[in-house]
Order: sequence, then C-alpha cells, then structure tokens
Amino acid sequence: MIHYRSIFFFVGWLLLVLAVAMLFPLAFEVALHGNDIKAYGLSSAITLFLGGLLVSSHQTDHVLALGKRDTFLLTVFSWTISILFSALPFLFSMTNISLTDAFFESISGMTTTGATVLTDLDHSPVGILVWRAILQWLGGIGIVVMALTIMADLRIGGMELFQTDGGDPTEKLFPRIRQVAHTIFLSYIGVTMVGIAALYTAKLSFVDAFCHALTSIATGGFANYDTSIGHYDSLSVPLILTVIMIIGGCSQLLFARLWIGKYTTLLDDSQLRTYIKILLFIVLSVSLWRLLNSQNPSFKMLVHTLFNITSVMTTTGFASEDYTAWGPFAMILFFILPLIGGCTGSTTGGLKVFRLQVIAAVIMIQLKKLRRPHGIFLPKFKGKELSESLVQSIIGFVMLFFLSWFVLALILSFLNLDFVTALSAACAMLTNLGPGLGPLVGPEGTYAGFAPEVKWCLMIGMLFGRLELLTLYILFLPSFWKD
Repeated sequence: MIHYRSIFFFVGWLLLVLAVAMLFPLAFEVALHGNDIKAYGLSSAITLFLGGLLVSSHQTDHVLALGKRDTFLLTVFSWTISILFSALPFLFSMTNISLTDAFFESISGMTTTGATVLTDLDHSPVGILVWRAILQWLGGIGIVVMALTIMADLRIGGMELFQTDGGDPTEKLFPRIRQVAHTIFLSYIGVTMVGIAALYTAKLSFVDAFCHALTSIATGGFANYDTSIGHYDSLSVPLILTVIMIIGGCSQLLFARLWIGKYTTLLDDSQLRTYIKILLFIVLSVSLWRLLNSQNPSFKMLVHTLFNITSVMTTTGFASEDYTAWGPFAMILFFILPLIGGCTGSTTGGLKVFRLQVIAAVIMIQLKKLRRPHGIFLPKFKGKELSESLVQSIIGFVMLFFLSWFVLALILSFLNLDFVTALSAACAMLTNLGPGLGPLVGPEGTYAGFAPEVKWCLMIGMLFGRLELLTLYILFLPSFWKD
C-alpha cells in the first residue's frame, strides 16, 4: 500500500517553502522599481494556495509513515512538482519564453545544472536573475538533505555509507530530514552570507553579489551575464568564487560539524582529502601545460586555470574564459572532470569521489590477487571493511551511469546533434554540469537554439542525473507498483 497522504503532505510543505521563496525576487523588483512585480506575486499566490491545500487536506493526527516504495515516490514527486511550480515565474515574466524554455530553465535551476536557454542576460529583469539564483540555492540544499537521508535509506549506489545516525528505518524519514536540514542549514546559509559580503567587497553590485554567492555555494553556475564570470575584469571575483565552489564541493555535514566545534572533522575525512588532492593535481597539471605552451604566461592565466577547473570539477559551470581553446590536453581533462564531481553530501553532481575511492580499492584488490591468488583481501573505506553487496551496488551504479550517458548521447545524435555536442551535452546533463564542449554548448554557448524535442531529452537527463538514476529507473519496473 502506497501512503499517498504522507507523500502529498510533505510535497505541500515544499510548495509552501517555494511560495515564500518567490517573495525574494518580488522584493528585488519592488526595491529596484522593476516591471515584473505581478509575475512573482501571482506565482507565489498560486503556489501558496495549492501547497496549503495539499497540507490541509492530507494532514493527520497519526504519525506519518513511509515505506521504501513511498520514499522513492516522495523523492520523484517532490522534485518534479517543485520544478513545475518553479517554472511559473518564467512563464509570467516579461521574458516571453515558451513553455518548453520555462520548464528547461526551471529544471536546470532546481537540479543545479546551470544550462540555460535565456539570451541577453545582461539586460534581463532583475527578478529573473534573482529567481534563477534562488532556485539553484534551494536545489543545492535539497540535494544535500536528499543525499544524507533519502538516498542513504534507499541504499542507492552505496549511499548507505553516509547515514547520519544508526540507520533508522524509512518510517522515521521525516524526523531524519528535519534533523539533517537543521544541522546543515546554519552552515549553508552562513557560507552564503560570507560569500555575499566578500563579493560585495570585491566591488560587485548587491544583486550580482547575492546571485553569484547563491549559485556558487550551490555549485549551480547560473550567472547574470552572457559571458558568465568573464564579464568581470577582476581577479578577486574568480578567486572568491573558487573558494566558495570548493566549499560547495565538500560535504556540507562536515561544515555543520565545524559549526558546533568539531574542528578535527575535516582532517579525518578521507573523501575530502582525496577530493582536494585530485583538484590540486589537475590544476597543477593544466597550469604546467599552459605555462609550457604559452608565449605570455602570467598570474592571471593561473587564476583562470584554477577557477575554470574548479568550476568544471564541482559541476558548477561558471566560465571566465573559453577553456575549449586551451589545447587538447586540457580538453580531455575537461571531458573527464565532471564525471568525478565532489564529495557525497555536497551540492555537486558527477559520480562522487567516494565511489571512485571504492572502485580504486576494488581494482587494487584484483591486482593483489594476481600476485597472491590465495590471499584474502577486502576493500575498505575510511578504515571499515565494505560488504560485497555494497561494492556491487556502487559498481552497478557506475555502469548504469555510463550506459545512460551513451543512450542519451545516441538519442541526441538521432535528433541531428553532431558527435561532440551530443556526447558532451549528455554528459553535462547527467553530471549536472551545464555547459558542454564545442561551439554550440561550450562555455560561450547556450541551449537556446535547440529544437523542443532536444530540450525535453536534455531535461530528462538533468532529472535522472540529479536523482541518482535508480530513483527514476525503478519506477519503470512493473513489480514496483504491485502490493
């Protein structure tokens, strides 16, 4: 039996949160005398009414119960319904975009993908810029909470390694969500506020500082200008954003523990150390490559190298220059970087560092067995032995990811996209990076020129990538719907 009452009660509360969030772009429009005031007022009213209706009609005095099947449905319903209502401000605004483009921008924001179909951002209404940033900020914290509660309970791709308590059953999901959300919220908003202040100090306008702080901690990548961060003739801006993106790529639970005084947490986390080592190694490698192949090496070149590599590895999608012109060595790395992503419990996409650590441990064991066939070797993560079922779960997830990538790329090529565009766009959607490679979807391009059917395929790719694939794939099993 599916507990629809519990599911829609929770979705109703999400819509109420979304309705309140719509008041922020409304406030910016009012303060700056914009012309899009009605769009956000009407969107908020509609969302508030339907959210309140769901909460009041599904409220009960009994304890809200959820089984494993309910949790899958809750995850899908909460994201898809939130995305649908998030598109309302785009539809009602003065940007005059189509229904497809409104949904594309909404799903790109909520999934923190950062792919955009909007052009002439330099002259877009301030409310739209703020709303895009808020969507990514909300999606970022939603991703963190989902990873540390729902995905851990559902044991998707080895996520049970990151249960935040003794492994409560799914019937206690709501208390767990409240606990984790409360734990990380203060640190998440704290980093955001510090980011706003730092960017404002770097001579950005308050609107720009607000939007870019929100989209960088969420590793989303929505910028306020067509040339992204390249709009600013400053080195301090990319350096500040680099720090925020690196923090966004770390597990937010670690920073929440720092908030309460557990200062040794960062040093003890093997996943965080591996994440930083990979990032530094690639930054040094590409910097050396560019220094050896540049006639005019400079500190500015090193800053942009650090910034763009951090942006791509954390699947943020900001760009300060066209990194596709850096040469073949850099291009190959930029193709691989989004697959790595950041830490579990972060706002990044990609496979996540912990899965790569586990796969590396399995490979090492296979090599040791070649040397000592009768030896007993067990893979470990953070000093703990990993069960065979957990390792199989991780390997299965990685294989499914690559299969999904190739299938999506094949569909895009069937819709007449060229090889590089189809392959890189499919990867950018599933890793939630946003920009791909090539002139069409590269750091200087947008997805505005694609046909509607291509955009809908890309939207599906974003959602599958954000919900860790299996959450959606399981809905296609007939046995899932049988009691």
